[in-house]
Amino acid sequence: MFFPSPRNTVEAFQSLFEDAGVTKIISLSQPLPVVQSILKKRPMQLLAMPSLEELLDDEQVPPMPFKGTFEDHRFEPLLLLHTSGSTGNPKVITLKHGLFATIDGWGHLPGSQTIPLYGNKRLFSPFPPFHIAGFNYTVTVPCYVDSTAVLPPSGVPINTDLIHAIHTHGSVNSSILPPSIVQELVQNDEYYESLRRLDGLTFSGGPLSEHTADLVNRQTSLASSMGATEYGGLPVNAKDAEDWGYFRFDETGAGIEWRESGQEGLYELVFVRRPELDYLQGAFVTFPDLDEYHTKDIFSKHPSKPNLWKYESRLDDIIILSNGENLNPVPMERILQGCSAVKGVLIYGQGRFQTSLLVEPKSHETSYEELLSQLKPYVEQANRICPTYGRASLELLVVTAPDKPLLRAAKGTVQRAKCYALYNDELDALYSKAPPQEKDDRMPILQLDKQSSSEDSLMRYVSSMLGIEEHDINITDDIFTFGMDSLHVLTFVRDINKARGASKEPVNQTFIYENPTVQKLAAALTSGVRIKGYSDFDPDNEDEKRTWLLMEEVFQQGRARLVNTYGQPGGEKKRALRDIVRSSAPAPLYPVDGGTTAWLQVLGAFLVNMNNWGLVNSFGVYQGYYQSTLLAEFSPGSISWIGTLQGSLLLIVGVLSGPLFDKGYFRCILITSGVGVVFALMMLSLAQTYTQIILSQGVLLGLCLGFLYVPSVALIPLYFKSWRGVALGLATAGGSFGGVVYPLMFRYLLISYGFAWANRIIGFVALATIGISIGLIRPLGPRSTRQLIDLAAYTDAPYVVFTIAGFLLFSGILLPFILITTYASTTLSLPTEDVSYLLSILNAAQFFGRTLPPLVTDWVGPEILLLGAEVAASIVAFSWIAARSLTGITLWIIVYGFLSGMAVTLPAIVLPYITPSMSLLGTRLGMVYAVAGIGYLISAPVAFALNGLTSGFLGAQVWMGTCCITAAGFYIVAAREARKRRRLYEANGANTSLWRKRKEKQGVDKMG
Repeated sequence: MFFPSPRNTVEAFQSLFEDAGVTKIISLSQPLPVVQSILKKRPMQLLAMPSLEELLDDEQVPPMPFKGTFEDHRFEPLLLLHTSGSTGNPKVITLKHGLFATIDGWGHLPGSQTIPLYGNKRLFSPFPPFHIAGFNYTVTVPCYVDSTAVLPPSGVPINTDLIHAIHTHGSVNSSILPPSIVQELVQNDEYYESLRRLDGLTFSGGPLSEHTADLVNRQTSLASSMGATEYGGLPVNAKDAEDWGYFRFDETGAGIEWRESGQEGLYELVFVRRPELDYLQGAFVTFPDLDEYHTKDIFSKHPSKPNLWKYESRLDDIIILSNGENLNPVPMERILQGCSAVKGVLIYGQGRFQTSLLVEPKSHETSYEELLSQLKPYVEQANRICPTYGRASLELLVVTAPDKPLLRAAKGTVQRAKCYALYNDELDALYSKAPPQEKDDRMPILQLDKQSSSEDSLMRYVSSMLGIEEHDINITDDIFTFGMDSLHVLTFVRDINKARGASKEPVNQTFIYENPTVQKLAAALTSGVRIKGYSDFDPDNEDEKRTWLLMEEVFQQGRARLVNTYGQPGGEKKRALRDIVRSSAPAPLYPVDGGTTAWLQVLGAFLVNMNNWGLVNSFGVYQGYYQSTLLAEFSPGSISWIGTLQGSLLLIVGVLSGPLFDKGYFRCILITSGVGVVFALMMLSLAQTYTQIILSQGVLLGLCLGFLYVPSVALIPLYFKSWRGVALGLATAGGSFGGVVYPLMFRYLLISYGFAWANRIIGFVALATIGISIGLIRPLGPRSTRQLIDLAAYTDAPYVVFTIAGFLLFSGILLPFILITTYASTTLSLPTEDVSYLLSILNAAQFFGRTLPPLVTDWVGPEILLLGAEVAASIVAFSWIAARSLTGITLWIIVYGFLSGMAVTLPAIVLPYITPSMSLLGTRLGMVYAVAGIGYLISAPVAFALNGLTSGFLGAQVWMGTCCITAAGFYIVAAREARKRRRLYEANGANTSLWRKRKEKQGVDKMG
């Protein structure tokens, strides 16, 4: 695939297509004028690009597997780009698979910043795909670091309004922008403040002013990036924020050497081939016959810090403007040198928004006016051969002083860098005094008094600006389809305001976007202009909002709400699009998927859960012991507060532990809370009173268990996609396993050694198992710093009803784990030896309820299984009323335990599908469990209170069933949304089902 710049001339396209052997050209269904011009010169097959809606529809297409190994394709072409044309026409460069694979290798270098800067984020890059940065940051980097590429809408010029909208509505974590856009963003108070939402901002494509960088650093982390088409990019290591203008390259990992450039204090970056770096040096994939590659990029050293390098310029004299555009000034300078009044001339513009001229006259006796008069035709000629963004203006010109001639080398060539330094003050003064392109001799004067004359004047202006003939464009044509871009718009707005005069309200860029044809512009300018900002728009007025809606519709088309309108009437699609635009919910980030390390995390989480829910689910044996012996003077309801307080804190503390997990403190939490669990059990062994027991077992143990629980659950989805349900089921099954082991241990140890040593030995077991988990668990590292509560979640209807359902569910579903031993001994009058096993049987059944159903989530869907579990649990809960014998209660326990295992495990599997970003999962999971914890806190006390109003345990049984069925009713809303989003993610390959994966693998050879 060849991605050429659309700004090339037709002649340049001919040369490029000939070199690349192009036989087909892909364009829009209505080809741009430049495409038609190319086809007239070079006949080729024209293929129409399908619309975005067609590309995203739900029609199934056969898989196209990529066959072969990496070694087979490492030196095979992947992409064709071209140079900027520094010595004439641009040249085609073939980029191979191995070049882009180096980015994957950089992530494994010690100290690499590739993953910290760009991993597991939503990356926005407005660079076009014909720019190496555009392809890297929208295709290569996201693939290798598990991030999501956020793309701007097509056909809309890049401007700060659009960038701000994408930052706001696209939930962007990291943005890669040209310096000129960064400069404009910090000049707008609203846009500047919104930069706080970014984890980081990278500028690329040119230099950034120190003032702008300082402002950005106050809002977010600022980084810089550089690369070239020939070698891709460069691996960088961490540096201090104050060193934003310098690079700290991984010189060893990239094989970099610094060579003197011939200019004092300046060094060229050179790649030297090293066998051990074969897979990390992209330059030698592009040029396999070379042993050294000279980048022609010149750097200077940091004055005091080692290994920091500041980019200065190019050896080949390429000028990089502040908007990221590259300009070769040499061909223009050659033309200007032809003026008889000129001895020497340089074009300047490094880091500036536009170019200027540094002219040495042949004779200083020539007047300034005469010099301009003689130079003007040469400037016009030079402007005709350069891109529009690089055109020179006589209004931006510095004439050398007699005592400061242009500096030249021994062979007579002008020393560009030294001349720029010599006239640095004069050039700075020139740009500070003159507004950008205050006057432009290239452009026709605009006359905007009447509509007819305005149309003629605007036609001449637009055709001149875009370099096309007037007869090639109609007054009803969209000027943006002819190549009008954001740089053109800035100049256009300035000249319109100048022609209208200071007495009239100035127009802005939005005015041009709202009136994209000459006819509309002329009508709007002559009938009176009302300039609007986005704050003026009426959200219910679709006419006023059409520009905003167009941008947002294109940007948001892939969202889940739109997927479900395919095949429906157009009106329904419009309504869905409007809803999408008004939604602030971001799209998901996708995790890694499996591997040995990932399954070790499951084992570690299993052991953690053995000691949180395992202990909570064992409270039933403590309830029976306290009622009969240690706390016999207290009512069953009062005693139950110990267990429900313990369990509720386990859930509620998730509000704190979730964000701490997101910030990367899981290992610290694991160690400190693990020690706390053991300490609490030791304190419980010494407790003799109700207060001592509730403080040690209810409060301290509950707090420590809470800090362990949410992170142990939130850890798993970060390691799994397709096996997420199975992994979570196995991890949380540790709670049921502990619920089997600990009651049996407690009963045996209580009889043999007494209450104190029973708790101490359980504490030693907890110490050993948590210690093993500390050695196994490897968190993925810190993620975005977030608030303890994500308030935006409470504007998300599926999440809200999911939370309500969680509260109701936990208000009833776990009651048997507290009540079953008391029920069996009092209501059924079962012997002690039988009663002691019932709680372990209940936990054993729950173990299978946690582990088996997740095995089928890839076929059925976890949201469907959870809904079924809640409905079935409510029915079985009511049937507890009929369980009046040992056989009956045992069968009931087995069925109910299995269903309760499903009901308490599957919410953590479903939640990622209604969570907009995996980076928010820890926070939102903690919020859900905090609300559920309140439900669990009141569950047993309410049940015992209801028992007092009825005979036996009827009140508790009815309460259980009512809570479960009501929870299911609320959960239906969340289940529908989760199903929609899951199907969308699966359709896009984010969570492809095991069945589909197996079908796709049939007949596929070993893949690269």
